[in-house]
Amino acid sequence: MDGINSQLPLLICDVDEVVLHFVAPFETYLSERGMYLRKTSFKLSGNIINADTGESLSSLSSSALALQFHEEYVDHQPIIEDAQPVLTALAAQFQIVFLTNVAAELSMRRQSHLAALGLDFPVLQNNGSKAEAVAQLANITTSPTIFIDDLPMHHSMIKSTSPEVFCIHYMADSDFRKIAEVDQKIAEKAEDWQQIKSLCLQKI
Repeated sequence: MDGINSQLPLLICDVDEVVLHFVAPFETYLSERGMYLRKTSFKLSGNIINADTGESLSSLSSSALALQFHEEYVDHQPIIEDAQPVLTALAAQFQIVFLTNVAAELSMRRQSHLAALGLDFPVLQNNGSKAEAVAQLANITTSPTIFIDDLPMHHSMIKSTSPEVFCIHYMADSDFRKIAEVDQKIAEKAEDWQQIKSLCLQKI
């Protein structure tokens, strides 16, 4: 990626449930359509329930709903507490890049929304695993690289390909955060953005 200074630490940060709320507004979105989100396992598939029948939606239908939600609300997702002031403070010492799996056609809207919230940092759109993108970014800098994401699978894949990257698991929704299975040898778990700030500063 152009513009990465090889001498500065790099902070690669996910967006949904890390910087912007996804679960809470998505629950409201589902409720308005006669559905609700069950939080018994760490996934959407199988956990979106039809309130009238009690039946769970298929994986395909769940993915379609999440995409539809983003199409309608990507410009309106509320920011997570302390994300803006902490990232602004960290920007004095880190290069910050957002790496998001939002659909490609929505990435510019997401970048504009983040900028309007005071987070005018580059937004890189991604699909599926983030391991390759993180490896490419980490290879540009000789300084420490930190990766923050809410999905344990991304941390596992990144550690297998880029073991030098320091991974932080954070998810704003406390219910899902509690049931997320994260190996402490792979990623450090954070409870809020103040803890994220402390972990980041410890690495430089």
